[in-house]
Amino acid sequence: MHMGQRQDFRRGPAIALVRCQGYGQAEVERAVGELVGHLGGLAALVAGKAVLLKPNFLVPRAAERAVNTHPQVIRAVAVAALAAGARRLVVADSPSFGPGRRVAGKLGLTALLAPLGVEVEELDDPVEVRRPGSRYPALSLSRKVLEAEVVLNLAKCKTHGLCGLTLAVKNCFGAVVGTDKAAWHARTGRDAAAFAGMLVEVCRVVRPALSLVDGVIGMDGNGPSGGRARALGFLAAGADPFLLDRALARLLGVAEDQVLTFGPDGDPDLADLEVRGEPLASFRPEGWELPRRLPRRAGAQAATGPRGRLGRFFFDLLRAGASPAPRFDRRRCTRCGQCLELCHSRALSWGRDGGHPSGKRVALDREACVRCYCCQEICPESAIRLRRGLLGRKRS
Repeated sequence: MHMGQRQDFRRGPAIALVRCQGYGQAEVERAVGELVGHLGGLAALVAGKAVLLKPNFLVPRAAERAVNTHPQVIRAVAVAALAAGARRLVVADSPSFGPGRRVAGKLGLTALLAPLGVEVEELDDPVEVRRPGSRYPALSLSRKVLEAEVVLNLAKCKTHGLCGLTLAVKNCFGAVVGTDKAAWHARTGRDAAAFAGMLVEVCRVVRPALSLVDGVIGMDGNGPSGGRARALGFLAAGADPFLLDRALARLLGVAEDQVLTFGPDGDPDLADLEVRGEPLASFRPEGWELPRRLPRRAGAQAATGPRGRLGRFFFDLLRAGASPAPRFDRRRCTRCGQCLELCHSRALSWGRDGGHPSGKRVALDREACVRCYCCQEICPESAIRLRRGLLGRKRS
């Protein structure tokens, strides 16, 4: 079924939040069953339909690293959807670099799904689509997402170097195929708010029927791949991904102006929020840390006129000098070159390092760097961190 026939987000002030203390199979199945039960069950959404489970597959890391949606959560949702009468079920995503099946194999997910007859597929075959009435240009998204009758969005609770948090809205970015994700960073340059607006638009095109966030073990600090695994002990879900994300930011103690996907396109009021199951306050972590970045206030991209343009010029000048730039740990870096392949702004190149057997190191052109942090996201060795930029320094 084409995405134009899919229902839009079901408005309502309810999300569900349940306790889940670990990733044991029985524990996760119980928690998923309670979670969807609080929201009326899955049968009304999936019975007789072709269902696509869209997890967070970022890079091939072991499940305990908290980089990707945990395989037991994916399996439990698959079990629940099949029990609710799904006609066909696949798990699919498109990482920024490399195949999704490679991530699934590293997680042990392929073996978990085999007894269920569920396969892992790639989100490929890009198709240009534009939402009716949208002010954004056409998006190139995977045909499999657009033609799925139901998309269940299975996100991970993590920090994000550019947007603040990766939750349900940001997880829909996987519908953009492969390295086209990095190309979007190059198109929007250093305008993080414009990039976040594009993420909002992708989510509205994907229109997941239900979003579930894996917060059993989350990640703070140098997210979304090199941060600190944090035991949070919850699973959360909701029909409206914007509402769900705002509620979880409140749970984490993160201010709304720190999360760029909380723009005017998805700004539901939390005054009447109904949390079914456990209250938000039951899971507030101590000392939750965001990545080091320069916050951008909501609406900055809308500044117009001479005064707005002048203010924007000085803001971008400040961001260019003071926003964090990638920093490469030479001890961890294996010189695999994945970051150079992914960088669409051509800010990375090979430099000389006489102290390393390869004789080379990754060099950063600070002027060319658009601060998208894609290199930090996909580094397999977590060898890239963010540090404050230094005005006037061009290479690192």
